[in-house]
Amino acid sequence: ESTVNCYSCSQARTFNRRVSQVRKAAAAQKAPPEPVSGTIEMDTHADTCVFGKNFVLLSYTGRECDVMPYTSAYDAVTGVPIVSAATAYTDEDTGRTYVLIIHEGLWMPDSMDHSLINPNQLRHFGTIVQDNPFAELPTFIRDRDAEVTIPLVSKGVTLLATTRTPSEEELAEAPKIVLSSQHPWEPSELRLPNSVGAAIGSVRSKGRSLAQVQMARDTTFRGDEDETDGSEIYSVDDFNERLVATIETRRSKVAAVDLPDRPQPRSFYSTERQCDVTPESLAER
Repeated sequence: ESTVNCYSCSQARTFNRRVSQVRKAAAAQKAPPEPVSGTIEMDTHADTCVFGKNFVLLSYTGRECDVMPYTSAYDAVTGVPIVSAATAYTDEDTGRTYVLIIHEGLWMPDSMDHSLINPNQLRHFGTIVQDNPFAELPTFIRDRDAEVTIPLVSKGVTLLATTRTPSEEELAEAPKIVLSSQHPWEPSELRLPNSVGAAIGSVRSKGRSLAQVQMARDTTFRGDEDETDGSEIYSVDDFNERLVATIETRRSKVAAVDLPDRPQPRSFYSTERQCDVTPESLAER
């Protein structure tokens, strides 16, 4: 069993992922005549991305799952389709609109006016998600080809960005940014790397200065390039090497510090301790 947050104030769990008994049409949903805005919210309690009203359907996968809230106040939601969907994001600095495509998400636009994004589902594909508000870097989502960076703003403890349903013209002509893999997402079988400290230690062991570290925009982690048989999604050693490769180090200049004058070392030279002995006086003794 795995968890997914399907309501604005409650958690739920998904189970019984299966091939759909009713074959869905593969045709994409037409964009609504008027755009519908909403937020995409980072939520690690959601083990799978959940699409709300600010997404449009691209295609069905032919699979579905059931969603059971933890609280008995809600009934289970059965037969939730697993789909590929898209939302539109407009860069405020450039005014350019991008169509963000996320595969392997739950289609629930009738239940949610916002959408939930599982950061690890995106990271598994190589998308960079910086969702630590206490880090020196700003919070953002960046696709693995570094074509667009989406700032994340905070609302309380939730990080989010505002998107909307794309128009038919945007679906046809706007740049497409894929954020997750189209291969089946099985969160209960995913093994996340847990030895990040070892990678940082290997950097320090080479004597490199970590006074100033920044993420390299032109270096990405492509977690989905080489498909395997699914027995192991991550190799820890490979992950560590890739993590180190995404770190760029630069030495910081240290300002000169005025130190007080050092006291002169004490000398053992002393005229009082010298003896008035001459060869003549020594011979008379």
